[in-house]
Amino acid sequence: DQPRSRGLGDVYKRQAPTKVQATGLPAGVTISESQSGYYSIQGAPEVAGKFSVTLAFSWPDGTPIAQTTADLEVLPTDYKPKQTLSVVVLGPIREKVSYAQHGYKAPFLYVEDEFGARSSEPLIITASGLPAGLSIDSQAPGSGFVVGRPTEKGTFATTFRATLPDGTVTNEVVASIEVLPAIPFTDLAGTYDSVVERSESLNGNNGGRLRFTLTRGGQATGFIIHNLVRYPFSSAAFTLDPDTGDVTITPPGSGVTVSGSIALSDEYSSGSTQPYFTFGGEVVNASSSTAVYGARATARSAAAPSPYASDKRINLVFSNESSSAAGQPSGAGFLAASVSPVGNVTLTVWAPDGSAPVSLATTLSESSFGATFPVYFILPNSSGFSTLSGQIFINSDGDAAGELTWYQSATNRGAFPDGISLVEYAGVIGSRHTAEPAGLNLLGLEESIKTAQLDLIGEDVPAEPEVTLTVQRASMKVASSANVSGVKMRFDNKTGILTGSLTLLATNTSRARAVTFRGVRTPDDTGIIGHFTTPSSTKSTRRVAGMLLIDSSR
Repeated sequence: DQPRSRGLGDVYKRQAPTKVQATGLPAGVTISESQSGYYSIQGAPEVAGKFSVTLAFSWPDGTPIAQTTADLEVLPTDYKPKQTLSVVVLGPIREKVSYAQHGYKAPFLYVEDEFGARSSEPLIITASGLPAGLSIDSQAPGSGFVVGRPTEKGTFATTFRATLPDGTVTNEVVASIEVLPAIPFTDLAGTYDSVVERSESLNGNNGGRLRFTLTRGGQATGFIIHNLVRYPFSSAAFTLDPDTGDVTITPPGSGVTVSGSIALSDEYSSGSTQPYFTFGGEVVNASSSTAVYGARATARSAAAPSPYASDKRINLVFSNESSSAAGQPSGAGFLAASVSPVGNVTLTVWAPDGSAPVSLATTLSESSFGATFPVYFILPNSSGFSTLSGQIFINSDGDAAGELTWYQSATNRGAFPDGISLVEYAGVIGSRHTAEPAGLNLLGLEESIKTAQLDLIGEDVPAEPEVTLTVQRASMKVASSANVSGVKMRFDNKTGILTGSLTLLATNTSRARAVTFRGVRTPDDTGIIGHFTTPSSTKSTRRVAGMLLIDSSR
């Protein structure tokens, strides 16, 4: 029954031994060393009120160092935290499209108290004025998602209320929900290229590739690579719900079923009005499943060439942080990509196991912030075979970043031991301006660069993600006005890879989110190019990724 307190902070202690004396503390609390290098205010305050606490620091011999004051507020035991109802509408939704919990652009809402914790009160969230077909699905007291299938289009001013069980309204928010017309069936037509994720039980950790072409008349052809075998399919194995974009594919003989959805993004292709469609879902059999994800290729012609095309190849290096030499399962590899004026991509890979170069044709999917293409290689070699899969992001300048996974299935022949090896290459980077390497670890980072600008380029990042940075000797400082915190960075001299993390602070439309990134110095010596991942603003367990650019040329 002791009063609750807030503002009990940690006081930083110098490495040299110091003493701290506090005066003005409320009864029941003291200041003491909580761990090596830190002092903290501890205990159970006996009275409520506001207190001005004086902290005096001194050396062990009593010589004063510094003195400061801190305001401390102790709240009474019956204090009721103030609550705020937040409604997050990520953008327009579509008529006839089904929206589920955590689903594509489903609006969500939650109540937080003033201490930042989700409300533990038995609050009920209700709404009036929702578009027909939608309702609130509460996940826990004080939270929920707008779910269902809207049956009418238009803009709706919806009132959301947080109420106690006795009907008392604690918060009320009016939010605008826009329902756009259903996606025209003919707009879905095109070629979709996707990567199937690795699964030990489903595909022996070899991943796979799904590619299909959908015509304006609704006919479909394509193939799936499953367990290293290519299974073609036609319209007889392909079904599409034109209202929702839901797709089901049962490739004959494969033993798997693909269930997914074609979704329209708010983005449009660079330099054209062609919509940007993504495809995502899962590949399943009777006992297991794994994810599949990709996007529709952007249709181009000689009259409207791709802004990502060039007669120069994009050269990428991929290397993990292992100390193993190149040519071993944890070594480095090299990938070259050529982009034609009509957006076709030809890839050539020199894998970490020293395989002979292998080529692959794939497709470019353009958006307003960059383009992506899938990577999936099956590489035979003297000790068995290996697979390399993932996705690469590029911009119009020819800078590239992404993630690749290399998997080696080895026999007792060659240089590899018996068994298998699975290696993640989360720092795949490159540029059109990078020459083919004489050795695979070609890109290094000098020890310091000057003031730089950081950009996170992707679909699920704040509207203004630019942050001014100072990067010096493998450390990073952020401008005081930046909306980030906790920036850390480390550079590996062997691989030339920079790794780091930071926190994007909360905004009016998203919660605070952690960002992790990897990259290397750009060939023109003006910054760092790399790849980042961050939890989605709608579900902490789902992650989104994009391009990291730290540019010191501005």
